[in-house]
Amino acid sequence: MNGIRLLRQEVMRELEKHRLLPPHRVGAGTGLYNGLSVLFGGVGGSLIPGSIVAVTGSFDAAIFSIVVGALLAAFVMLVLPRMLRFV
Repeated sequence: MNGIRLLRQEVMRELEKHRLLPPHRVGAGTGLYNGLSVLFGGVGGSLIPGSIVAVTGSFDAAIFSIVVGALLAAFVMLVLPRMLRFV
């Protein structure tokens, strides 16, 4: 049991170093993230590929648009923590 507690403490210390939000703003940040995910993922994830298929008739182009969207999201997640500075 002592080893598990030490492991948990070490994991928490590592997470504390890499946090994206200050502790008092985690709830607001989580709500914003979930809201934007539903908006862009739900609407954009259906609208963009569907429009591409309607215009081009190509499902390959629609799937490619999903890949591009995932790469953009990954890029934002890599850059965003480096750009944000908390007091």
